[in-house]
Amino acid sequence: MATSQWTAAARAADGHLLPALRLHAISERLWVMLWLGVGLILRLLSFGRFPLREDEALYAYWARLISSGLDPMLERAAVDKPPLYIYLLAHTFTWLGPDEAVGRGLNVACSVLALALLWLLARRLYGPDTARWALALYALSPFGISFAATLYTDPMMVMWLLLALLAAAHGRGLFAGLGLGLAFAVKQNALLFTPLILALLLLAPPSRRPRLASLPPRLTAALVRLLAAAAGFYYVWFKVWQWDGWRILPAEIPSFWQQAWNSYGGLELLPLAEWPAALSAWAGVWRWFGGSAAGTLAL
Repeated sequence: MATSQWTAAARAADGHLLPALRLHAISERLWVMLWLGVGLILRLLSFGRFPLREDEALYAYWARLISSGLDPMLERAAVDKPPLYIYLLAHTFTWLGPDEAVGRGLNVACSVLALALLWLLARRLYGPDTARWALALYALSPFGISFAATLYTDPMMVMWLLLALLAAAHGRGLFAGLGLGLAFAVKQNALLFTPLILALLLLAPPSRRPRLASLPPRLTAALVRLLAAAAGFYYVWFKVWQWDGWRILPAEIPSFWQQAWNSYGGLELLPLAEWPAALSAWAGVWRWFGGSAAGTLAL
């Protein structure tokens, strides 16, 4: 008798709980759709507000050289970026026409995808409540909005990095490595995220079926993930350098990697006497970390 009463009570509780869970899931989906729409609209509204800057025009010119067939391997251009973004932009020009708005639309699409990936990443790491706020804040981010409708490489690099981080948070080493590799194939700065991606891979819970039975599950998972990530990253890395090796360059044009060093002016350790001036210059940049001076102070 007691058992039947407990069963009836459990069924009654389930009857009240399931509608609440469904309502919560629907509200979460509506929240995500709302902020994805807001993010898309704000990014589309920035179309044409600013003309192309020097770097943007240069990337568009390189892409036009490829799409027109004049220089498909960029052998007469001093390219200082890896090839992925430039070639995707070139293919977009080929499919939709060599128009400034077409190039901006490619990065807007990357920025909106980055919104969705950030929500998934935050949900995986911190739960649905934090994920909602992360999505809303990034949708309203002045930096995110202003960079979206440009021809810079950053929106696409951020999209691939978020994909790599999401894969790492799920313990998917191969996809994490591929994502990091694709981000590097857009812009070399993506390599700075390597420690964060590796940390997420190592902290992700181990698989239920460890592949090396003689080792502890966590150690097994770490080894498998790191090897898979290295394989995924190396594949893209190899393809980038293969492209650069196939280019028949004149003597005055170096590889894209060397040209990047030339463009940035190289890296060196400043003498201590010059540190105060350098820190003062960096302070002028970091004051905009929060989108404005007030936002930076709030953060």
